[in-house]
Amino acid sequence: MLPNSLSVLVVEDDARVRKIVGDILSDAGFAVATAATGWTALEIIETKPLDLVVADIALPGDLSGVELIQCARLARPQLRCLFLSERLDEPTDDPDRDDFVRKPFRRGELLGCVWEMLQRKIPKPQPGWERREAERILVAVRVASRRRPTRSRRARPLRTRPRAARRAHARSA
Repeated sequence: MLPNSLSVLVVEDDARVRKIVGDILSDAGFAVATAATGWTALEIIETKPLDLVVADIALPGDLSGVELIQCARLARPQLRCLFLSERLDEPTDDPDRDDFVRKPFRRGELLGCVWEMLQRKIPKPQPGWERREAERILVAVRVASRRRPTRSRRARPLRTRPRAARRAHARSA
């Protein structure tokens, strides 16, 4: 285990890939949580302190990996994410807090990217950060409207900061 064990959430719909990534990170000493969907990941992000999210871009259902991080950053703006994908493009939400690894990858490549992400200096918000946050709020509102209730729970709105929620509501009215 790492001193003051760093926690990582692995969000991957393919159970085999999720287990491989989780095992690689666990063997390296990280505390690992896993999720198969973006909705499950959001619930974990709301309840657990995390240092990094490793997320597949193409998640099942109606919540992509990028949308997941945009919603998560409303509550945790400093959250870092390493995206995984078989596609060639490298989508991110924030280039300072995100990076990309193309599947298939090697163990050393994944661990190197994880360590680089965790050691990366995050700059202070630049001018225009309010617009970026407003874009995230709009994504969160769209995502929340797609959330469907399941047998075990009723749909709940995503938690946002009160001021941010008021701005999103004022713009939609």
